[in-house]
Amino acid sequence: MLLDEATSALDTKSEGVVQAALDKAAEGRTTIVIAHRLSTIKNAHNIVVMAGGRIIEQGTHSQLLDNQSTYYNLVEAQQIAAIAQNKDEDEVELIEEKDALQRTVTSRSDNRPNMLRTTTSKSVSQAVIEKKAEPETRQYGVWTLIKLVASFNKTEKLIMSIGLFASIIAGAGHPVQAVFFAKSIVALSVPPSQYGQLRSDINFWSGMYFMLAWAQLIAYAIQGIAFAYCSERLVHRARDQVFRTYLRQSIDFFDIKENSAGSLTSFLSTETTHLAGLSGSTLGTILNVLTTLIAAFALSLAIGPKLAAVCISTVPILLGCGFFRFWLLQRFSARAQKAYQHSASYACENISAIRTVASLTREQDVWDEYHSQLVEQGKRSLQSILKSSLLYAASQSFMLLCIALGFWYGGTLIGSREYDTLQFFICFSAVVFGAQSAGTIFSFAPDMGKAKQAGQGLKTLFDRTPLIDNWSTSGEAVETVSGALEFRDVHFRYPTRPEQPVLRGLNLSIQPGQNVALVGASGCGKVRSH
Repeated sequence: MLLDEATSALDTKSEGVVQAALDKAAEGRTTIVIAHRLSTIKNAHNIVVMAGGRIIEQGTHSQLLDNQSTYYNLVEAQQIAAIAQNKDEDEVELIEEKDALQRTVTSRSDNRPNMLRTTTSKSVSQAVIEKKAEPETRQYGVWTLIKLVASFNKTEKLIMSIGLFASIIAGAGHPVQAVFFAKSIVALSVPPSQYGQLRSDINFWSGMYFMLAWAQLIAYAIQGIAFAYCSERLVHRARDQVFRTYLRQSIDFFDIKENSAGSLTSFLSTETTHLAGLSGSTLGTILNVLTTLIAAFALSLAIGPKLAAVCISTVPILLGCGFFRFWLLQRFSARAQKAYQHSASYACENISAIRTVASLTREQDVWDEYHSQLVEQGKRSLQSILKSSLLYAASQSFMLLCIALGFWYGGTLIGSREYDTLQFFICFSAVVFGAQSAGTIFSFAPDMGKAKQAGQGLKTLFDRTPLIDNWSTSGEAVETVSGALEFRDVHFRYPTRPEQPVLRGLNLSIQPGQNVALVGASGCGKVRSH
């Protein structure tokens, strides 16, 4: 037995979807329906009409209509006769308009407005909507988006400059420590007879490391504080402008399904935060990496050109391994999320409707379907992960192959007495280890990707100018308005619901001092004007 209470607050389209689902669920079951709208029970086998706590008549829809009693009066009141003849409300209105070429409801009273309704087989608003082409989503270049992001931090130019300078200092730290490392290795390689000199050299280079640590601490602290402040100001200004742009839009913008309250709120809170991925912090990291690579290349080429050339040739492989490793990890995450997204949606839907599932005793069916989805998705995910894992292992081994090449060629040069230990360790550690460190730049790829997408959305939103722009300063400002209002042959359909006419050929005249209210078929007030 299924007990259902139809919700009268649903619109006609939604009610039809819900009713179709209920009819399907009721197949093969004894169903009791308590209905608000009689259209939901016109196919019932037995309709019981009650009044004053007593049954006054019962039968099928056709039988009760033939009786022309209480049920018949209810049907007439709810105007479902047209539905029984498979005609919707819009079709009925069109038939009525064909029968009566023009309907005029005119009031000669001075205190009542004059209202006329003209007929049309196809309203002007419908024609306009059909001719209106759907605007294409414009794609913006990266430089355009960077300029958009930079515009939010115009007032922080000095702070941004300080942060970028600190990034250069921080990026130069790795090549400098390569020199300290090589000097320390050479100091440790002296024979036992020179252990006194070893102690003195190690103390000195340890002190240099200590000094470098403090320099890096200050540089990274300045960089982090400067860019954090700029990012917060960026997010603040972006959210402020997004919200102001929301308020600027016309009603048709909010009628679009993609522009629901939840979507707009989510965009306001998350996309503006993602915008920081193209701001100073990311630019500072890029500058940090470029400084590391340029300084490492220059230092190694100056110390040992031959070994430097071989080590530099491995940099693309090292950077490629870093990118490939990161790309695979991101792919693992995206694949897992995509694989289980459908099953998660299915579980969420059924859990939220657990009362309906339980009332229909469909628990086992829901579980079987969810379990089959998990098994199938698990098989597909496992096969893909096995392939990707082999590629991940290869990317890890390539780095060691590059290190092996550097050690082999460096050992050959040392063996032939072309280079000494100091030259080898400076060139090798500056280039190879520097490139490995620079590979971490790819960890910012998701942030930059999200930032680019967020910037695209913000730029599209900011460039959208509504037809009725309340921000516009063009035209002549009107301080006060007085006199009569008149609307002639007004046609209107919501852009998101062009199949549903709202106004078709409305003529309305309102005199000063009159109080006019327009009321729709649902009985709700549409507009009130004095």
